[in-house]
Amino acid sequence: MSIDKGMFNFQGVMNKFYGYEPGKDDSEGRAIKNSFMANMVQSGFDAQMAKDMAQQQSGIAQSNMTLAADLEARNTATNMKQEFNYGMQSMGAQYEYQNKFANNQYNRDLGTLAATGEENRKSIGATGAQDRLTSVVQGEQQRLNTETAGTEQRKGIQETGSQQRETDSNRIGAEGTEERLNIGARGEEDRKGFVTQGEQARETLGYQDKLAASKANRESARSRTMARSF
Repeated sequence: MSIDKGMFNFQGVMNKFYGYEPGKDDSEGRAIKNSFMANMVQSGFDAQMAKDMAQQQSGIAQSNMTLAADLEARNTATNMKQEFNYGMQSMGAQYEYQNKFANNQYNRDLGTLAATGEENRKSIGATGAQDRLTSVVQGEQQRLNTETAGTEQRKGIQETGSQQRETDSNRIGAEGTEERLNIGARGEEDRKGFVTQGEQARETLGYQDKLAASKANRESARSRTMARSF
């Protein structure tokens, strides 16, 4: 027998209820037992029906979801196909419009270039004529300026040559005089230097002779002293 009977002793209550046998005069007890039995049968039937219904409904729900997913996939594919077709048609139309615009723009550009080329050609022709006139005028002015500059330059060269010759002549004369004076002065200085150097050389030689004589006398005296010692 279990020691722990729970908070409500449910097992004991069930045993007592199931073991209860109402008497013939116990109409209330029989009613309770019959009601409980009927309720149990009803509850079991309801539970079984609910279980069967749940399985049936689950199957139906799964079938519905499968069908819904298939329909959604079909609808999505159809919509994507239609959108693709619409997009391709739109791109085709845009390409046609852009191509037509490009062709029209090309034609307009050709017309503009032609008109611009004609204007440029006229402008270049006018500019060339003006440039030729300007070149002729500039050439004539340059020639006149060159002749004038040449004449002035020749005059300047002649005057410069005369002045240079005169200047060179005066400078050469002055330099010759200065050079002669310098040569004379250097000769006098050199002569004085030679005289001084000769005197110094004679004095040096005399001093050297005195030193040599003194040395010879000392050596002679040393020799005599050494001879007497033997």
